[in-house]
Amino acid sequence: MLHEKSSLLSAFGILVLLTFMPIKVLAACPGDTQAEMNQCSANDYKSADKDLGAYYSKLEKTKELVAAERAWIAYRDAECAYQAKAVEGGSMAPMIYSSCLADLTKQRLKQLISDQKI
Repeated sequence: MLHEKSSLLSAFGILVLLTFMPIKVLAACPGDTQAEMNQCSANDYKSADKDLGAYYSKLEKTKELVAAERAWIAYRDAECAYQAKAVEGGSMAPMIYSSCLADLTKQRLKQLISDQKI
């Protein structure tokens, strides 16, 4: 009986997560297996991080920019760990974490580009 309740609660938790998970996470990395989706989201983050690094390398490194980047990285990592905590230990956790990293990194790149146009 306890195992049935636990399974039901786990299934309910996954259903709730999928309901609130951004559709773009699922659509951006289609795959036949969770491992394929995990790898795809990891590759998406690596690409976004590479783009951000290339753009950042061209900027003048003021002490304010360096401090902002350090703070942003701490925020990004903490936020994504928080988002992945909901599925901690599950096979979706790497996808949730990497997708969050990719999304926030892409947002940061857009922010830096926008700031330079001011």
